[in-house]
Amino acid sequence: MSRRERAVLICGIALAAAAFFCLNLATPFYADDYSYMFTYAENAPKDRITNLYELYLSQLNHYKVMNGRAIVHTLVQLFLMPGSRTLFNIFNTLAFLAPVSYTHLRAHET
Repeated sequence: MSRRERAVLICGIALAAAAFFCLNLATPFYADDYSYMFTYAENAPKDRITNLYELYLSQLNHYKVMNGRAIVHTLVQLFLMPGSRTLFNIFNTLAFLAPVSYTHLRAHET
């Protein structure tokens, strides 16, 4: 692959990443996002989760009462904590780029 082709590829991937990030910024909270913003902890007021200890208590009760998808629900509640929306957008964009980059590398290996 020539330098020019490589530069065009990198620009294309960067443009796709920027577009995907902008779409993430434009996506509102929806449906169960609102319920996961609040604690599932027993005997606690239904307050918004604001720290990792509250997240731990919420997930402990969620695991016992709802189902065993603790890792996924922990990530959801972690990314829905106040101030972590930008962090989610970055991780989501990287998760989008990972298979694209991997596919390209596998297709062009010699």
